[in-house]
This record gives sequence, structure tokens and C-alpha cells, in this order.
Amino acid sequence: MFMSDLSQSKLIRIPFSGFLKLELPRFTLRVLDIVDSHNPEELKIKEMFDLLEAEKPRIARLKDKYGPHPLTFELNSMREMRTFYISSLRFHLKKANKEMKSSHKVEVTLVNNELNHFFNNLELSKNEEMFIQKINLFFDAIEANEELESSFSILGFTEQLNNLRHVHSSIKSLINTRLRSISKRKGETTAQLRKYVIVATTNLVKQIEIAPFMNP
Repeated sequence: MFMSDLSQSKLIRIPFSGFLKLELPRFTLRVLDIVDSHNPEELKIKEMFDLLEAEKPRIARLKDKYGPHPLTFELNSMREMRTFYISSLRFHLKKANKEMKSSHKVEVTLVNNELNHFFNNLELSKNEEMFIQKINLFFDAIEANEELESSFSILGFTEQLNNLRHVHSSIKSLINTRLRSISKRKGETTAQLRKYVIVATTNLVKQIEIAPFMNP
């Protein structure tokens, strides 16, 4: 019902700032459904209704702001394998230490120092980039030091190193693929999407408020 008194209070006070992430798109779509069911053209509010209707693509992106990237699950699985292979290096060193320490003490010590240097507190890396960089440096150190490379080979680390190298390469490839994919997405932020939708919704409500006075 519309009041004929020009001093009427606002039809609705919408607490946009208090809406949770999914509440704004749900509310806006509900507004569109309700207004559409009352024939906006007949009520002389079709202009603002159409403008809000035109925001449906943004409402859809706001409703599900991309969500988890399709590659994220595979990437997390690869990270778990990476952690497993790093643990396998430590386990194999313990095995070599028991079996070969007497005959290959120098090699065991060299490999032990190298693993501790690169992999102790690896989980404390601030981000994925630092994690990857440490592993890059680990393999670079092996390639640059013939004695170290020979020590890993003598102690039977070939399989463990190949496994880690393979999963490490896969992770870097997946991250690059995901970044390229994300860069192709439309650049509007959530804040920008909310602004467009809120303005269009507010304008429709305002037109509903003044419609009785413009079209008595």
C-alpha cells in the first residue's frame, strides 16, 4: 500500500552494509521476482526495474564469485604428495644412517646437513613462492656440487629425488596455469560488484516510493 502523504517515511530501509556475502544477491533476486510479479510496466516502475534486471550478470558473479578454482583441488593433492616425498627423503636418510654410516660416514653427514639446511622448518615458509624457492635452491645445490650429487647417489636417493623433482615441477606448472586462467577473469572486485547492484536496487526502491505521486 502507498500513502498519499508526501511526508511519508521511506518504503523500505535496506541494511546493505550488514548483508553477508550471499545475502545481497539473494535479496536482489527476490526483489526482482516480487516486482516482476506485480507488472512493473503497469506500476510505472519499469525503467528502474529494467536497470536492475540488467545487473543480473553482476548479481550472478556476486552470488558465486568464481569459487575455488578448478585446479585448486589438484594442486592441493600435489602439495600433499610433495610433503610425503620430502618426508621420504628424511626416512631414507635414517635408513642409510643405520645401514651405511660406518662405510659412508662422509656421505651421510653431507646429505644430512643438506636436508637440514633446506627442509628444516620448511612448513614455516610464509607463502607458496618461498616454499617453491627453497626446493629450487635444494636441487640447484645438488647440481652445482658433484660431491653432494655423488653422495645422494651412493646412498640410494635417486628414486626419492626423482619423485620430489617430478611433483615439484607439476606444482609449478599448475600454479602458472591457474594464474593465467585467473588473469583472464573479469577484473571487477566484490566491492565494485556490490556497488553496482546496491545502486540499481536502491534506485528501484526509490522509484517505487515516488510512483504513487508521479502517477496518482
